[in-house]
Amino acid sequence: MTGLLYFLLLALPGGDDLAPFGFSGLELYKASTRAQCLVTADFDGDGRRDFAFTNNERSRIEIFLQKSPEELAKPPDKPAQYDDVNEIHDDARFQKVLIPLESTVHAMVAVDLDGDGSAELVTRSDPPRLEVWKREAGDVWAVTQRFKIKEGAGPRQSLLAADLNGDGRIDIALLEKEAVQLYCQGEEGRLKPPEEFPTGLRDATGIAFTRPAEGTAALVLYRLGEENGLAVRPLLGSALGPEWVFRSGKMETVLIPERSERLSVYTVMRVSDRLHLKTLVPKAEADAVFEAPLSLYPVVAERGIAERGVVAGDVDGDGRGDIVVARPSASALEVYLQDADGLFRAPRTSSTFAGTAHAEVGDFDGDGKTDVLVVSSEEQVVGVATWEGDHLTFPRRVDGIPDKPHAAVAAALIEPGRTDLAGVTEAGRKYALAVLPGWKEPAVTVALPFLDNRPTRLLAVDIDADGDLDLAVITERGDMGLVLNEGSGNFTALGSEAFGGKWLLQDVDPNSYTTTTLPGGRAAILVAKKTIGRAIGLDENRKLVVVEQISAGDNVKLLGIAWSGEEVVVADEKTGSLLVLRRRDGEWKRVQEIELPSNVVRSVRAAALRPGGGMDLVVSEKSGFLVARRGRQELRLESRWSYESDVKGSKLRVIAAGDLNADGRLDLAVTDVEKRALELLVPPAAAGGTPVRALRFEIYEEKREGRRGGSYVREMEVADLTGDKKDDLVFLLHDRVVLYPQE
Repeated sequence: MTGLLYFLLLALPGGDDLAPFGFSGLELYKASTRAQCLVTADFDGDGRRDFAFTNNERSRIEIFLQKSPEELAKPPDKPAQYDDVNEIHDDARFQKVLIPLESTVHAMVAVDLDGDGSAELVTRSDPPRLEVWKREAGDVWAVTQRFKIKEGAGPRQSLLAADLNGDGRIDIALLEKEAVQLYCQGEEGRLKPPEEFPTGLRDATGIAFTRPAEGTAALVLYRLGEENGLAVRPLLGSALGPEWVFRSGKMETVLIPERSERLSVYTVMRVSDRLHLKTLVPKAEADAVFEAPLSLYPVVAERGIAERGVVAGDVDGDGRGDIVVARPSASALEVYLQDADGLFRAPRTSSTFAGTAHAEVGDFDGDGKTDVLVVSSEEQVVGVATWEGDHLTFPRRVDGIPDKPHAAVAAALIEPGRTDLAGVTEAGRKYALAVLPGWKEPAVTVALPFLDNRPTRLLAVDIDADGDLDLAVITERGDMGLVLNEGSGNFTALGSEAFGGKWLLQDVDPNSYTTTTLPGGRAAILVAKKTIGRAIGLDENRKLVVVEQISAGDNVKLLGIAWSGEEVVVADEKTGSLLVLRRRDGEWKRVQEIELPSNVVRSVRAAALRPGGGMDLVVSEKSGFLVARRGRQELRLESRWSYESDVKGSKLRVIAAGDLNADGRLDLAVTDVEKRALELLVPPAAAGGTPVRALRFEIYEEKREGRRGGSYVREMEVADLTGDKKDDLVFLLHDRVVLYPQE
């Protein structure tokens, strides 16, 4: 059985400018080996701080209410009765209150939601539900709100309470496997139904809130044990902005203070067992073409569907590029409007045809309003949605495209200055191209006998450089056919064998096809093929030629390609990066490499998102879409200082922060899980310094041969639990809560 030490701890750290640390005799309170979710708050409104934890072994929440000085001075009504010679009774400072449960609690926070001076408890439990517990008369607690959630089980750090939308009221954030749920507070201290925001950092192990002096309030998601394990999402009102993923190294434990000069991450690294303070540092890189990290806008996953169209265009007519995402499984179009600050706000969702996988943005009817062209092969319809007010209308059907359409594009194909509609259709397993002149006249049809698998995209490009737009038909297998524009409404269909493209297009990634205009004005189609990218066109003999070949290196596998200004950008599956290439001395050289959140890229497209801002990038990938803006600034998560214990065999783990010597400065407490000890550190006053270890002591002792699971410190909090206005240390370990009052 664990033995615990009772003694006075007092130490004076080196240096005359640091105050001494002192703790009086420790206090013990019963818990259990399955106790977790240690929280501190004033639960009875008496102005004194209490503590609570969940006891899943006994299916209950245990609350310890701090007694008044008068109650502590009273002698006990009867002497303590011991049932066992090794039994240890609770110390007298707190009175225990039990809340029986019919569930297993996995996460819990304490917060005063209604402002009456008494904190409520918010729990995440299994069966899956989020519950708000409030103290009623006496020691009776009851559930005042209950929400059904997707997953009851979750990390202990998956729940937080903070003013997320800046309205002065406390809100709740719940982290689930693929999303963050925000429960904003409404009237009378009640939580409103949640807003769901998908996340690209799947299976995150914790969530934190930060409101730094420099920068915007943000949620920070982290996943322990991953190289890219930290994602920052700014709070934009009651919504979440983009997700910026940083290379964090493999973190073992994390502490993120709510208030700091800038975003600060205290972490113990898994490999080295060193404690680090990491902060975000902006740097101007001379060779950078795009800002980093990329801005990820997570989108709900398409279950069982690989296609999800992502297209850029000015949807609301304010001069800034917006993003439209077609979600076939939800029969929805999501419009991400760009604000003046360059961020894309939470999507406006509009209904569309079932199975809509692609969209195109433009003013197709010349009325000055932006339209969105959609195709549904499932419902065999082509339609156009228009932006009205704050949403897209349901698409109005376009008549004249016969049979079953698979892809469509709007372009000036017959008369200059007039937009026509072209669609690839299927009838009896035979494919044809239908062109509607001016969207209204009878269709001009062209048979496409060379197609033997489903077409998915139709591109308009002057591939033969004769001044007329031609059409390229892309299939789900990556094959390409051409429909050449002969002028006056005449078209010629060519399969890959006819224009000599069978060998050239073999092994091309089907999502990589995109149109571009090369320096000099030549239109071409870009493709990614294994280790190379190519710009292809037709020569005077209508044979496919390589106009430009871009080599990205040997050990790469390209998934997408885009031409942006002087640079070519390719997505490399092997490194999980965007490679930015520029021609130097006749060769393509890498000038920048930007990490991707995942290595599953569907497409890379250049887009004019800002007026006069050059061509930015929009990358579609499995979690959503990424935006890469042209600019030289890179934001990195860098170590400001590190600390390594000089005790041989030590393993630093749990971190807490507070003023532990009442000198008005932040101190750090970190546990040594191997030696059952605690180290108190004074952080350096300036960057480049090193922390000073002020005190180290053994938290508890135990016989090594009798060591049992759960005896290490599982949780630690810094809070005033004695009512003397000084921060104390409280630990949850083995089957006890241990309190060290500050002396």
